[in-house]
Amino acid sequence: MDLTFIGLGYIGAGIGAGLVLIGAAYGIGRLAASAL
Repeated sequence: MDLTFIGLGYIGAGIGAGLVLIGAAYGIGRLAASAL
């Protein structure tokens, strides 16, 4: 295994998790706004 490859994998996973969290927060915000 190449260390740079592992590093890119961690960065990609971190970005993916960040996008999921942002998407979840955005979806919850839209649900709350439509409920109000």
